[in-house]
Amino acid sequence: MIRIIAVLALAVGVTTSSDLWQDVKRDTDIPFNSDEQALEIKTDSTDGSEERIAVRLYDSSGSYMGYIYILWGSSGIQYYLQYCINSWTDFPVTPPTEQDKIWRITKSST
Repeated sequence: MIRIIAVLALAVGVTTSSDLWQDVKRDTDIPFNSDEQALEIKTDSTDGSEERIAVRLYDSSGSYMGYIYILWGSSGIQYYLQYCINSWTDFPVTPPTEQDKIWRITKSST
């Protein structure tokens, strides 16, 4: 099981596959089993706004594992995975142009 901490409250909601949408509060601990479900984050940030979300990850024993960031920067929407991809990276597929987006974060075995 992975625990996440929603660090920046730029997201408007968060859910796991089995739950309803919940309002995001800064530094909120959200139990999340990445082996069994996806984490979904709903945002309403606009391209170029320089807003970002950060998700701090912990393992089931409470040990820090890293961050997932999404940035709405002047170069477009990019992501950063601490300890995996240590630079801002463009998404392999262009995200939709709608302002409201739902980001689905899942664990991969590869």
